[in-house]
Parts: sequence; C-alpha cells; structure tokens
Amino acid sequence: MAFTENAASFAAIGGEVVIPTDDETFERFDGKFLAFEAGNIDLTTRIGWSAVTMGDGT
Repeated sequence: MAFTENAASFAAIGGEVVIPTDDETFERFDGKFLAFEAGNIDLTTRIGWSAVTMGDGT
C-alpha cells in the first residue's frame, strides 16, 4: 500500500512517457523514494491492468 501527496503527473504520447520538467516538479523528487504507476481500465468490461515500479532514488 502506498500514499502520495502532490505527485507529479505524466502523459503517454506516441508510445513515450512524458514528465513535466519545470523546477517545481523536480523539487518533489527528494532522492529518497521514487515510484511510477500506470494503468488502464475498460469501463464497459471492467477489465484492466496496472503496473508499478519503485526505487530508492539512487
């Protein structure tokens, strides 16, 4: 289980993950812990997927 507050947002454009690069966004990365989650759900079938990767920021 994880909780995040003020997480950075991202977009998937043309098969690539794009993360904003302004100074305010990168100030949130304190070098202690980093996680990335992506997922999707089909609202009709209610079938979906999710993937999470985590690291220690080093």
